[in-house]
Amino acid sequence: MVMLNDRSTPMSTLAPEQPPSEPAASNSQPVVRSAMRQRKAQKRRKRATVIQGVLSAVFVLALILLGFIGWNSALKITGGRVSEVTDPAAPNFIAKVEPTNVELVAVTAPDGSLVTMFFLLSDPAGKSKGPEAASNTVVAMSSGLILWEFEDAPPDSAGNIYASGGIDALSLRLGADSSFGSTSTSEVPSTVIDELAAAAGPITLELPDNVLGPDETGATVVKYPAGALVLQPDQVTEFLGFRGTDEQELTRSLRLEQLWTKLFAVLGATESPTKSSIVLPASASTGLKSFGDLLGQMSSAQISFTNLPTKEVVLNTSPPVMLNQIDELAIPGWVGEFVPFPVSAYPGQRATVSMLNGTTDKRLSNLVAPKVVAGGGQISLAGNAGSFDMTTSKVEYTEIGSKSAAEAIAQQLGLPATLGADPNSNVDVTVTMGQDLLP
Repeated sequence: MVMLNDRSTPMSTLAPEQPPSEPAASNSQPVVRSAMRQRKAQKRRKRATVIQGVLSAVFVLALILLGFIGWNSALKITGGRVSEVTDPAAPNFIAKVEPTNVELVAVTAPDGSLVTMFFLLSDPAGKSKGPEAASNTVVAMSSGLILWEFEDAPPDSAGNIYASGGIDALSLRLGADSSFGSTSTSEVPSTVIDELAAAAGPITLELPDNVLGPDETGATVVKYPAGALVLQPDQVTEFLGFRGTDEQELTRSLRLEQLWTKLFAVLGATESPTKSSIVLPASASTGLKSFGDLLGQMSSAQISFTNLPTKEVVLNTSPPVMLNQIDELAIPGWVGEFVPFPVSAYPGQRATVSMLNGTTDKRLSNLVAPKVVAGGGQISLAGNAGSFDMTTSKVEYTEIGSKSAAEAIAQQLGLPATLGADPNSNVDVTVTMGQDLLP
């Protein structure tokens, strides 16, 4: 039986009673929130785009600024002038000076110890003026040379310094005592020297004095007698590394010099100007070829030999102990003669110098440069002054910190040192040469 309501509608077909209209509004809130989130996301994206654009603009400006700084620094290297002068004969022409090539060569034994060492000095002027103008010098030194204290390191022999710190430490300590740095270093195994000795055959030397040394019992005997001495190839390395009892460094260097003269001659490097290139034996090993390449970097195969100025130092009187070290009073003049354009062994060792010729005499720079170097200068720039009619020379420094360096250089030239006013100067000291420095 179907029940009817008052309106005769079956109860099973009546629609359920709807709640008030408020829930309908509640169903639209997720849509509104989604739209709001989209608008916020768009704002964030726009803000990020703006920030990215600003950062990109800043980055571009930074690149431009860095480029300008680099360009301005390059101008300073040429003397700080905006309009670079390219004519070497014109006023205000300034060029960067190529330093003297100083190769420190360490000869090492199979156990890694230092046998001996030498400087190979090559004048860069010979590269442009031809072999006849070249100047290549070998400076023989022994592993027994005493290098004085440096910073916290005590005095020690070159051999011990090499054993504890390698060739970098040896180069630094040698540079500290000799007042100039090495532009490069090389380590040569003693087997290469043995190969050279074999190619040379028996070598005859002339020793001025007996070279003493201990025998198996410790007694002092004559190891190498004075007069003519014939070394067989298998005796050469021992001779190079031998430190005679009470033997002065100068005497030791002189006998090493004789031997190096004979060994270099095998490669065509002699004091004769007729040789023009290094020649290797046909059977040269890879090691010997590398050594030949080292010598081949010289401006020619013409070489000469010299020695560092050294002096004896008495460390003990009973029993007497004599050591040999570089003579700090003689080394400035020596460097001015053999290392005309030195570099510093460590930052600040030498004051950087710009040398400007204020005359038409081209000899003046060559006359003044050794004195500047002897005064502790490192000639980094050279060229012409603003005019060629300068009568009075001057030595100027741009910062108070460079005053003492400028005074040392000025003293060598017999001039006063004054505070300069060139804000573009990229050197410590500027030497402007006038007619008063002409001989």
